[in-house]
Amino acid sequence: MNLNTTNASADRPHAVIIGGGFAGAGAAWELTRHGVKPICLEAERRSGGLAGSFEVNGERLEKFYHHWFTNDAHVG
Repeated sequence: MNLNTTNASADRPHAVIIGGGFAGAGAAWELTRHGVKPICLEAERRSGGLAGSFEVNGERLEKFYHHWFTNDAHVG
């Protein structure tokens, strides 16, 4: 991370975005298109928000809340 404020990017406005999901990534994209330098803060190790995934017993599962299981005997 370059904290040198004498570079050209110091002249650009900056914005902080909380969250690296679809909304945060979309906001960063739009801000960049308008000359703003976005800084995204994400609590998780990987970005993606609800579009991300996590591991259960060696299998990747989506975080998105519309994941349906036929049963939960193998989870946990």
